[in-house]
Amino acid sequence: MMLTMLADIARSAGLRVVEQPGWRTRGHGQMSGVRAVVCHHTAGSPSGNAPSLGVVQNGRSDLAGPLAHYVLGRDGTVYVAAAGLCWHAGAVLNNDWSNNYSVGIEAEATGADD
Repeated sequence: MMLTMLADIARSAGLRVVEQPGWRTRGHGQMSGVRAVVCHHTAGSPSGNAPSLGVVQNGRSDLAGPLAHYVLGRDGTVYVAAAGLCWHAGAVLNNDWSNNYSVGIEAEATGADD
């Protein structure tokens, strides 16, 4: 399954949404379902609204993107990066929380800021 309704879901919650080009077909294949949401912060730059968007969408040298479905900008904008399987969950104790079954959200933050 591809989560092609992600932008509509965020909009229906009253959020400002930016759809990244190609997001509806971006991912590491199909999802198996949705049973969990995994939230992280980007640990990125201390300035800018969504400076980590490119990394989340396209990956980094040691991990191919996409790394999450949504990127939450500092101003509250939701960037929709992918509809398919993303590499965000890491090692899990229960497969129900794995990448195959979870929506990934990366919030833009250094991890030390307010």
